[in-house]
Amino acid sequence: MYKKVPDEIKEIINKYKYDKKLKTYSNKYYFRDNSIYRSINNNNDVEKALNDVINNIRYYENFEYPLVDDDIISLEKSLARYEIAIFKVLACFDNPYCNFNYKADELMQLINNWDIFHDRIHAIRRKVHNVFSV
Repeated sequence: MYKKVPDEIKEIINKYKYDKKLKTYSNKYYFRDNSIYRSINNNNDVEKALNDVINNIRYYENFEYPLVDDDIISLEKSLARYEIAIFKVLACFDNPYCNFNYKADELMQLINNWDIFHDRIHAIRRKVHNVFSV
């Protein structure tokens, strides 16, 4: 039996479930790789993906040495895993085999984090390219 989903959450799911912007990096690095999607089944799994991208961004923002393309790829892959986590929540919120318990504002924060992370990674990428263009 599927869970009853509040209307406010249904609206969020319907608005973002097929948002291609939120699949930018997951399509780039994990297209047709369902292993990450399968591993996300509850809020803790989403939190791990969130913490991974936050920690990677902080690490590279404070990195003392010039970054290389592999560093940017590492950042983008962590955001890709976070994208997959978001989409698993959106796709399976009412699924009894998944245990996602978010309020509407928490769900929106997960989605809004993507823009923040994307901008921070973009700033790191610009910093890398500015180093090489000097």
